[in-house]
Amino acid sequence: MEFKPAFAPSSFFRKLTQVLMMAVAGFGILAPRYDVQAAATPAYQAKITASPSAPIKLAPGEKTTVAVTYQNTGTTAWSKDGKTYVSMYTYEPKYRDSIFATPAWISPDQVMRLPSATVKKSASVTFKIPVIAPTKPGTYTEVFQLAAEDTAWIKNSLTKITFIVEKPVATTTLRSVVTSTPVALSHAARRLIQSAPIEGVVGGQEVVFRVGFKNVGKTTWQTRAVQSVVTHLAEDSTSTPVSAFAHSSWVDGTRARVSVEGEIAPGQLDLIDFTFRAPARAGHYTAQFQYTVGDVPVEGGLIEILVTVTTDAPLVSGAVGFDGQVQLPSEPRIRVGVAKVENGSIRVRSISDYNIVDGTGAVLGVLPANTIATLSYTSSTDVYAITAPNVSLTSQTHLRLEPTAPGSYFELPDRKDGVTWNKTLNYNTYRDTFELRYSVANKMTWFINELPIEQYVAGVAETSEEVPVEFQKALMIAVRTYAYTAMDAGTKHKDRNYDVDATYDQVYKGYAREQYFKKVTAAVNATRGQLVTYADQVVVTPYYSRSDGRTRDWTEVWGGKAKPWLVSVTAQYDKGKTMWGHGVGMSATDAMARAKNEGFTYQQLLQYYYTGTTVQTRYQ
Repeated sequence: MEFKPAFAPSSFFRKLTQVLMMAVAGFGILAPRYDVQAAATPAYQAKITASPSAPIKLAPGEKTTVAVTYQNTGTTAWSKDGKTYVSMYTYEPKYRDSIFATPAWISPDQVMRLPSATVKKSASVTFKIPVIAPTKPGTYTEVFQLAAEDTAWIKNSLTKITFIVEKPVATTTLRSVVTSTPVALSHAARRLIQSAPIEGVVGGQEVVFRVGFKNVGKTTWQTRAVQSVVTHLAEDSTSTPVSAFAHSSWVDGTRARVSVEGEIAPGQLDLIDFTFRAPARAGHYTAQFQYTVGDVPVEGGLIEILVTVTTDAPLVSGAVGFDGQVQLPSEPRIRVGVAKVENGSIRVRSISDYNIVDGTGAVLGVLPANTIATLSYTSSTDVYAITAPNVSLTSQTHLRLEPTAPGSYFELPDRKDGVTWNKTLNYNTYRDTFELRYSVANKMTWFINELPIEQYVAGVAETSEEVPVEFQKALMIAVRTYAYTAMDAGTKHKDRNYDVDATYDQVYKGYAREQYFKKVTAAVNATRGQLVTYADQVVVTPYYSRSDGRTRDWTEVWGGKAKPWLVSVTAQYDKGKTMWGHGVGMSATDAMARAKNEGFTYQQLLQYYYTGTTVQTRYQ
């Protein structure tokens, strides 16, 4: 039995183990481990009594739930909470990031805690594992094992599940033309931006595609390239060469574009536009490109593009003359922690039909329009429930209400969040998705509102109707950019399962705010998708009410590493006044005066308070 160390298995130590094992393995000697080898501990043992016996077949991106039942054959009861809580980790190697992980997992290497509060000796428990298939077809074997935290890996709980991911059979058959190449472990990337699938194009049409990779490794990238490596083709068994996608802008017959403008340090985003041509014949294609650094493929750098050609190329000689336009990625969605749910119970009114969905993505039922439902979480049993007329459902994973049609919203009938200047206004309606979720980290149940980021920005209450329009636009871009950077980092509220909160990050009031403040909403719409960037990277944009005549450097207030776009500038309209706020970034009162008295545009305002920045449209 392998005993875990006396400290919690943080992601740092798990990743450190992986790195050490890989590094030392390269020298042909046994990799060091921080787990101590010892005799088996009969206190923690298990027997697998039910698990999939045959491979599970899935389509790329398909979601499912896999059930595995364990019997506690040890001498110690298993617990969901406490210092020695039992959970399921990835294994072989341990703490491995799984390509089947879903947002419902605790992390990519830890699936879930024990589904029940306790499992006594000889009792059984079923883990329902949510998974999502990778996009690349193939046969995969996932390995999991139960662990008693800080104590032991549970003996005989090693579980192997085989998945076969295959393209769905429709009117075409897809097959791989070129095999993939080895991936460089010295570089790592995370794809944050990608244009939407290419649909309804004519054969030979020029397509400009955008992709953005964040450097999540530890080395600085130099020469980068996008190289065409795989093409899945439709309709017949003859292969389509890479040259079918080639464009005159390519470096050669395989490399779509090389980007050499500057270095990309760890944490920075590399945004690349490259051009290709749709194949000449009508059909469905999946073109695959590989992001490389120094001509070596980067881990996480595979790009898959779905291309639907509806019409054969015109029968003309030479290239087909189409005007290529950059196809921006789709609007991102944001998760807002609106409020703690007292006593674990909350009432929701569905203004339109809503699907009732559990944490694995499975639809449990429908909540009809104009129905009040009570959603609750009971920590002692770890059970979520929803009750309404003709509805009574429970789940071992969190619950969501997802709209069945665009533009839907819901109401919290018991929430009182009014204003003194308008007794009829109550901020208790919210767009899109409702989620009830318990946070293990702080032992609280949260109401989370998930929605498109533009609808979130329109619901933020940080300005009024009477201020200059150019200031409204500038502030809404700062609001949007602040939220976007919080989503990108993904760390501030990770333990609570949301990106931003509704009070301390930015004051969010939801759908009623959007409906009542029409001019502010218009400013949001007029600047859709626009973000503040510095050196082509989206950057954090703090703002506040008023300075005392000058803004402050980032380091002057918060210390740490300097941020060159957040340096002190004069705020002449604030001179002689008392500061309200932290003083970093844009002063609202000074910016309003510059827009009113000097005719500053929203771009000029943003470039003044965020030195050296530009405003870019980053999504549709």
